[in-house]
Amino acid sequence: MDDFSKISKKIIEKINSVNRILMHCHVRPDPDSVGSVLGMKLALEKLGKVVTVISGDDFPLDAVSFLPKFGEIVTKSFDQVDFGQYDLYLCLDTGGREQITYKKKVEFPLSIPTIVIDHHKTNPEFGEINLVMPEISSCAEIVYLLLKDWNIDIDKEIATCLYTGINADTGGFRFATVTADTYRIAADLIERGANFNEIMFKLSSIKFKNLLAFAKCLGETKSYFNNRLVIAKIPLTRFHDLGIFGKDISHTKELIAFQLSSCVEAEISVVIYEYDKLENSSISIRSNNPKKIWDVSQLASAMGGGGHRQAAGGKYQGNINEAEKFFLEVLKSIYPEFEKC
Repeated sequence: MDDFSKISKKIIEKINSVNRILMHCHVRPDPDSVGSVLGMKLALEKLGKVVTVISGDDFPLDAVSFLPKFGEIVTKSFDQVDFGQYDLYLCLDTGGREQITYKKKVEFPLSIPTIVIDHHKTNPEFGEINLVMPEISSCAEIVYLLLKDWNIDIDKEIATCLYTGINADTGGFRFATVTADTYRIAADLIERGANFNEIMFKLSSIKFKNLLAFAKCLGETKSYFNNRLVIAKIPLTRFHDLGIFGKDISHTKELIAFQLSSCVEAEISVVIYEYDKLENSSISIRSNNPKKIWDVSQLASAMGGGGHRQAAGGKYQGNINEAEKFFLEVLKSIYPEFEKC
């Protein structure tokens, strides 16, 4: 981004002019969401700022509970916020208003200024200041660039948060958004104290009951178009029968999505899972086969969701079988050439 330095300067000038800062984790927060906000929190506290991070609608996964300041995340949804207690809303890794909360429609401008820092290509730039860099691998990488530009020391705790975000949002450095600079930044974070062995273990570890669900779902995975599309469907009862609830469901889904995307024939992999008793379904889509990468953010947008070129997601008001049918219709509409390739 040619005007990075100009926008970076505007952001730090606004931060320096306030004291009380609010940040949040996006809906169903992933490690990049949590790592980015906690890394930024640690950095801004070095400047003497009072920084509050709220969990948003869904509390973060246990897989990232090792991150510094994780215990200071306040369990609160965005619709419960009293903006009179804050001077600035710093919105990180949030591709759209619907990713802030699904409990109500968020209207901007708020009663306090909003700064958006993000890497989702679908971001509509709803802040007074917007730094949206879809060419960057992760929000954590953008935070790293900002802290360097602001001459804020990146210590071991910040490095741990940012390395976690980068590693997770690149699929373990597998996605096309990874550049030589991404590797240089990761190396610098390791040199600054990020324990990459521990981080990798924490992000990929799984409880036995989740492992059973993982194995069952992979065994029932379907393939289409000569294995170029693979789809795993997970009913809510599958999780509950194994004693898997809440955030453990999202963690299991992420591990299944990662494994499906490793299928050598698959150009698109999909995980569809029910996330509530009303049979509402979430659709997670990935495409990272070097032979052919499809822009799955276009599929997600057509389903009312969003995300990145290689990893995106949407929702469907219906059960997983209906959601699968809906996805196949969207795929045919957006990419009619897919089944003919």
